[in-house]
Amino acid sequence: MKTRKIVVTGLVVLAMCILPACDIVEECGSCELITEDKDGNKTYGTPLLLCGDELKDKENEPPVDLPDGGVSYWNCY
Repeated sequence: MKTRKIVVTGLVVLAMCILPACDIVEECGSCELITEDKDGNKTYGTPLLLCGDELKDKENEPPVDLPDGGVSYWNCY
């Protein structure tokens, strides 16, 4: 009975470690939005953890020209 509880607890802990890890199934990374004004000053957004298609979309998103002459783009790492 005691051994069974230890085995079940071990399997639950193992499942909790493996299931939320998206990088086992697909590639993951962090992306942050960077806004650069016309003078070259950069503002960094909060990094977001993205996986799979969401990560690829951010990596492939082209820079956006802002009305004030600056540019906004995603930096993924």
